[in-house]
Amino acid sequence: MPKPRLILFSGMVADERMLEPQRALDAEVIVLPWIAPEATDSFATYARKLAATVDTSRPFYLGGASLGGMLACEMGASMGTNLRGLILIAACDSYRGVPWLIRLIGRGIALLPPIALGIGKSLVPGLRMLFGIETKEQSQLFQAMVADTDPKFLKWSLGASLAWPGPVKVAAVPTLWIHGGRDLIVSNARDIPGVIVPGAGHTVNVTHAAEVNQIVSDWLKLQENAPSAP
Repeated sequence: MPKPRLILFSGMVADERMLEPQRALDAEVIVLPWIAPEATDSFATYARKLAATVDTSRPFYLGGASLGGMLACEMGASMGTNLRGLILIAACDSYRGVPWLIRLIGRGIALLPPIALGIGKSLVPGLRMLFGIETKEQSQLFQAMVADTDPKFLKWSLGASLAWPGPVKVAAVPTLWIHGGRDLIVSNARDIPGVIVPGAGHTVNVTHAAEVNQIVSDWLKLQENAPSAP
């Protein structure tokens, strides 16, 4: 029996390295890169362009962490019949899932020109506690990913995600939400049903990789063993 295929997207100031812990899953894990957005792209139009980069010819699960999970949520309903489910980690289903103070700060930052964001990126690692980062190794990874983030993408993604009203259409597939119990970036204020990892922050899939992978593994087994619809 073939392994389940997981197609994942990373967070806003991150890349495929953020999801490296999930490669330990007993699955075919594919982390797709971001594509460059147009300045005029909304969250929904960008999601449609990103969806076109996904190979939907075989059964798959779609998901991601943080921004990647939000985009997967937006894309889900348009991904065709081979989509088996969504795996959304440290994500929310609209801008309302982000605490108001974080929204206010993020929208202010999004107004800055890319050159200012490029300079300001050096300050982001100082906020590692806000992201729930716990160890020296995790901090080094975080700093490296922030340094490699395109300021233009950061500007666009902040503005677009913090204006996202929610998916145009909700995908009618099983959905696994995983939340960090101490996530300060994406709150559980809207009480999205999901699995909460106690003590974890926004980078739950990195800091609590074993717990997250076990949750995902158990959920995948349920989906893979579920009887097919007639």
